[in-house]
Order: sequence, then C-alpha cells, then structure tokens
Amino acid sequence: MRDEEQPLFDDYSRPSQQGDNRKSVIAILAVLALVLLAGLGVTTYMWRHTASELEEARNNNSGMTTMMPTPTPTAAPTHAPPAPPGPNGYPTEWIPIVQSVQETMDTSYDPCTNFWEFSCGGWLKDPKNKIPADRSRWSRAFGKLGENNEKISLDIAKSGWPLVDAFYQSCVNNKTADVSVLNDTLSIIQGVIDADSFTGALSELQLAGVSHLFEFGSGADQKQPERILPQYVQGGLSLPQSYYGDATKKAQLDAVATFAATLIALLPGFDQVDAKTMGQQIVELEAMLAATSMTNVEERDPYAVYNRVPLATLQNMTESINFALFANQLQLPANYDANGTNVATPKFFQGLDAVLLPLFGNAQHLPKTTTSTTTATTTATPMPTTTGNTTQPTTTTTAPGNTTVPTTTAPSGGNTTVTQPANTTATHLFTTRAAAAAAANSSVPGVLQSYLAFKLAVGNANLLGAKFQQAVFDLEKALSGTTELPPRDVQCVRALNGDGLGFDVGHVFVTQVFSKQIKEAVTAMLDDVIHAFELRMHNITWLDADALKNAELKLHKITKFVGYPETWPQHNGVTLSPDDYYRNVQTLRRESVRMDIAKLGKPTVDEWQMTPQTVNAYYDPSHNSITLPAGILRGTFYNRDAPGALNYGGIGGVLGHELHHSTDDQGSQYDASGALHPIFDKKVQEAFKNRTACVVKTYEAFDVPAPGNKNLTLHVNGHLTLGENLADMGGIAGAYRAYTERLMNDTAFAQSEARITKAFNGTLNNKQLYFVAWAQNWCMHQTLSALESQLASDPHSPGYIRVLGPVSQTPQFAEVFQCKNTTLYNPVDRCVVW
Repeated sequence: MRDEEQPLFDDYSRPSQQGDNRKSVIAILAVLALVLLAGLGVTTYMWRHTASELEEARNNNSGMTTMMPTPTPTAAPTHAPPAPPGPNGYPTEWIPIVQSVQETMDTSYDPCTNFWEFSCGGWLKDPKNKIPADRSRWSRAFGKLGENNEKISLDIAKSGWPLVDAFYQSCVNNKTADVSVLNDTLSIIQGVIDADSFTGALSELQLAGVSHLFEFGSGADQKQPERILPQYVQGGLSLPQSYYGDATKKAQLDAVATFAATLIALLPGFDQVDAKTMGQQIVELEAMLAATSMTNVEERDPYAVYNRVPLATLQNMTESINFALFANQLQLPANYDANGTNVATPKFFQGLDAVLLPLFGNAQHLPKTTTSTTTATTTATPMPTTTGNTTQPTTTTTAPGNTTVPTTTAPSGGNTTVTQPANTTATHLFTTRAAAAAAANSSVPGVLQSYLAFKLAVGNANLLGAKFQQAVFDLEKALSGTTELPPRDVQCVRALNGDGLGFDVGHVFVTQVFSKQIKEAVTAMLDDVIHAFELRMHNITWLDADALKNAELKLHKITKFVGYPETWPQHNGVTLSPDDYYRNVQTLRRESVRMDIAKLGKPTVDEWQMTPQTVNAYYDPSHNSITLPAGILRGTFYNRDAPGALNYGGIGGVLGHELHHSTDDQGSQYDASGALHPIFDKKVQEAFKNRTACVVKTYEAFDVPAPGNKNLTLHVNGHLTLGENLADMGGIAGAYRAYTERLMNDTAFAQSEARITKAFNGTLNNKQLYFVAWAQNWCMHQTLSALESQLASDPHSPGYIRVLGPVSQTPQFAEVFQCKNTTLYNPVDRCVVW
C-alpha cells in the first residue's frame, strides 16, 4: 500500500526489519518510514528559528542546510499547571474536545462486552468517516492527523524552499520521463548470462535505490552496537511470503502476474517476450524465493538474524552472486567488512543457487524440479569471536516453491551457530553451463532478465508515463481495494517526504507546529511512565533480584528523543531541476545510497531516520532509545488543552507501548547498552516464556471481524504479533499507573481531573476516560484486502484487537467500569506478564 497512514508503533532496528521481504510491490513505491536513533545522556536542545533565519535559509541556493542557529538548553521538564475551570465548572478549552470524544462513542453498548463499539461506535457509523477512495484504511487518530500533517507539508512545499520547491514543482507538473531513460540499465540486465553479469545488474539496481533480489545496507553490529556492519537480508518478493503457495491467495498472485506482464510489455527490448507467460514465470520465481526465505516469525528471533561472518562465508553460500564484485561496483570503503558481515538470513542465500543457476543465459521457463535431494556440508570460516562450523542439513524440494527446510536456530547467548539448508539437486531446462551459455546467444530476454527488468520498472513506474502509473494503480486496486488515485499534489508531498527531502520539510514543520512547552510536557509524561514501570516491576513475582536489577538499569539508561533531531541532514553538491522529476528522484536516491555506504567501517552515530512530521513512534533496542517525532505529538494523541486522562490514554499509551518494547520477547534480549545480551538468565527467561505463551494463545483465540463479510472470521498470528501485543498490554497498564500516580501526587492535577465527570454529564469519570482515550487511538475502517495483508505480514494486531486484547487483560479496566466476572472484558483468567 501507499504510505497513506501509519497506524502502528514501530521498531525497525533489527536487520530483518531493515530489509524486509514482506514488502509488497506497491510498498516499494511508498514513502519509507525508518528508524530514529539516539545516544544516551545527550543534553536536550530546542532549536528556535527566527523569521530572519528561516528567510535566509529560504534564499540560500544550497538548500536548507544553513538553518542551524545556536541551540539553547531547555529547562528541566515539568508538568504544566492545569487550566482553570470556566463557568461550567471545567475548563472552557475542554468543550470541543469532550464533544469530539462523545461523538466518537456509542454508549448504547455495554463497555464490558463490547468496548470497541462503546468507544468507537459513533465514529464507525458516521458516513463522513468512510474509507477515502484513494486509501485502504482510515482511522480517527492516525489517518486524520496524517492528513493534517500532509497539508502542512504541502504548504511548506509551495513556499519556495530550495530543493524542496524544485522537487515539488517537477512532480506536481507531472512531467514524467520517457521509458528510454531506463535503457542503460536495461542493457545491463539483458546482458545477464552468469554470476558476474548478474551481480553487475544487482549493483546497478542497488545504486539506483531499487529493491531487487536482496536488501543490502549498513546497520549496527547487534552485539557491539557502537560499530557498523554491512547487512545482507533476504528480499525479492512482491507479496507477503505466506501468500505464495496459498490457494486462497490466487487472486492476489494473479494480480501481480498481470502487473508484471503489463510492465514487461512496456519495456524496450522486451517486445519479443511473451509478456503474459513471463508474468506468471516471475510470480513462480518469487514463489521459489519465498520457499527458501525465513518466515516472518523466524525473523523475530534477534539471534537467528545475527550471523556475523567473514565475506568469504557469505560467498560460500552461493555461486550465483559475486559479492566481492558487488562491493567493488558499489565502491564500498576498503575496510567496510573489517569487522565481518552480518548475513541476517543465511537460509535464503544458501538456497539461491538451486533457483538462479539454471536461469543464467536466457532461460524462457523456470526449471522443472524433482524430489531428488542432496546433502552438502560447508565449513564456514567464522569471525574471531565465533566458534564452530556452519553445517548444511538436507533440504527436500517437492515442487517449485515448496521447499521443506529445517528451522534456523541459534543459542540464546554467547557464540552463534548458523544452521543452513543445502542446495537442491533438480532436473532443469538447462542442465549444464554449456547449455546455459548457448542460450545466451538468444536475443529474447529470459526469466531472470525479465525478473530484474520488472524490479527496475516497479521502482520507477510512478516516474514514467501514464501507462506505467495506471498499471500501479490497477495493482493497488486489486490488492488493497482503493478505487482512486490520490490528488497529484498529495502524491508529490508523499514523494517529497519519502525520496530524500523529508527532513528538509520536517525542519520547517517543527518551527510551525512544535514548541518548547510541548517537548517539556511530553518528556515529563515519559518520565512518569518510566517511573510507573519501575514501580510495577517490584510487584513482578517471576523476576529474581538480578533480573530486576538489569531491567531497572535498562530503564534508567533509556535515551528519550522528542520532537526532532538535533542536527539535520545536508545535501552538499545536490542540485535539482523543476523540470525533470525523474532525474531529481534518481539524484536523491543515489545520494541516499551513497550516504548509507559511507557509514560502513565507521562507528555508529546517533541520527534520525524518521522524519519529524511522521505520525509514528518507535523503540530502538540497539541504542536503548525511545523516539517520538513531533508529527505524533498533536491531534487526538496530545493536546495541551485536553484533560489529563485523554493525554495519558492517548500519547501516554504510546509512550508505555514503546517503553515496554525494551522488555518484550525481543527487547529483553538486549542489555542497557544496546548489545544483544539478555537481561534475564535462563531460569527467568523460561518463566517469561511461560507467561508469553499465554499471550500467544489468548490473542489467537480472539475473532477478528472481516469487513463486509460477517460469515468470515479471521485471527492474528500470536507468534508474529507477540512483541507488539506485549507492548500494548504493558503500555496501557503502565500509562494508567503513571496517571494514577500523578493523581495521588499532584493535588492541582487531581482536582482538575475530578471535573471530567461534570464535563461528560456524569457518563464518564476520569479513569474511565483514560481507557476510552486508548481505544479511540484505534477507531478505524479498513478494506478486507488490507486486513488480510496485515494479518499475514504485520507484527501489529488490527485496531479491533488492540482494544480488545490489552483492555481485557488489564484488571483496572474491569474495576473502573464495574464489569461482572466472565464478561469478554473481564475474563476469569488473564495473562499476567508485566
């Protein structure tokens, strides 16, 4: 889907998330929301821009890199005093806020049996809130705020800022490029006959910022996070991995095949290809790649995706790619792999030869496979801190795209052992290299060339002519249920935020919507939530003294980044034209790739990779930091004029969610310094796993309503969503504890909050409003296609479950709403973790 909204709290820090094979084709074209990284103990500064400074930057032809006034330290964060009551007995500022909350609710429902409808029913039934035609989901909190932030970004784009103005004008004028701009890269792709030429094509796609067979980039060494390692991660798929081989997803697979066929038919040099047949071949090739990929559940294990090895070990996994040549053509720094290379998904790379080698040359069809197998054993040369050999167990291939492989395993601490599948022996159309070489004389591009050309076309389709853009829209319509394209100016703002200038827009954004007071208030609330979590830890019976000490140390060392980065990316030497959209995008993409490459071989630095205008938040275990962009510190999440219960249930729940990622099933594997080293010993880990098993079982038992189909019941994957579900459960309970602690310790605040009952005419008290605020974060509509895709590939549960799950597992909810035992939201047995 396009980056229409981001109704999730994300952790993108691990290699499996930096390069994720669950991206859909159209997600490749989306605005990317990445990670914000921060360092421990850095003094918080507030950048204040005067009108003259902004005007100077606007007139500076080098872009917005001059907007760096001397920072002024902020005072220690403190809570702002509550607003005084008005003539009605409560602050007049509350009136429109209370009205919005009431209009969103449907109090005809019993909160103890259907808190979703109780909290969101009014909004869900209002025809004004139906899903916009150009979207696949719409939500009260994320969707509306995201739309508002886009409008502000649009005004900024039209205000004449250097680089931003040129990019926006080139996009909004829709001066698309002729497909001939791809000719040079297509020539490289058409010349693919062996590993070296294949590597050359992959290198060119990498430099152009186009997703291809695998993901490559820089990332922190998970065990020594102060240094950067090159990262290789599986990729190459157009749909969620689980869709391939699933008979119920035939329509989606056929849609991708049609999309591929359409793009192939539009490319110069591919006119002799049977496009329809080739589209099917491309999907079948992706199915084979899916079969050799790790599942999204397997990728959640941080030890499974940490495999630091010499480059030679990666090369031993496959003959299909020349990784030394890849590094050379990308002009990687000489010392880029001095500390090793992290092969996050070794199973994927080990399985490539069986898929790719038969396709070198111009093979017009995928190989026919048999059930014969071979077992191979490779002795890997480990890095100095790694012991043991890399052994490849037998892999049995029963049909194209259906490979049975053993689970990749790694110990929970110490040295990492990688278990990898062997290559598969198969009967192929081209069984010898001589035959493949002979096929290279054919002038008709084969499956492999067509697959690479398809990836190139996907990465550039929105930059080319109307036929390419229509193909993208047709696919989006088939996969997500959208029925219209967004307005061109909205498309261009999303491209502006996603193709390299998002921070330039964000730099102005924070001067318009953010303030020192908001920063201080949210930071103070985060401190409240951290303190509340620490208090709650002391009541956790399954924590022993050492585990409690480690968990508290981690809390104390969390870095808090609120609002915006302290320094801003620069675009030295970059020039853009208002008349050449394609070249502008290529320039910025190549600059982004170049900047990422430059990090290799150097120590890690704290940097933002999520723009300030983004409506999202995240926890980064490798830096033990929490980040809250200015974009989410607005709207229904946070309002300085709102009752405290709404802010604690809104943004406070977000803070609690991110904080509890530090001790979820993944975060607890990282220590206070951000290193991959568990904070619990084996005994405590086992007790923790016993409790999380309850969460998996409970969430998988929940029914997920299917939009537009009352006869269809869906379910979440409890293992895939475990971390996010734990964060939701801990977040809602933790922020509630923070709220009640403040009520006890801040008399003025407690007196103000007591007025909530009057403001709501006795229908809600302040503690009940807290839970309503959490639920209203998740009021949303989405298409059935979007929901099914989310359930297959997203580690976050759908909105309905993000209300039912954590609320029903929080006993304080049942207390404040006086729910009877055994109701849905007051079960007899609860999962007690944090």
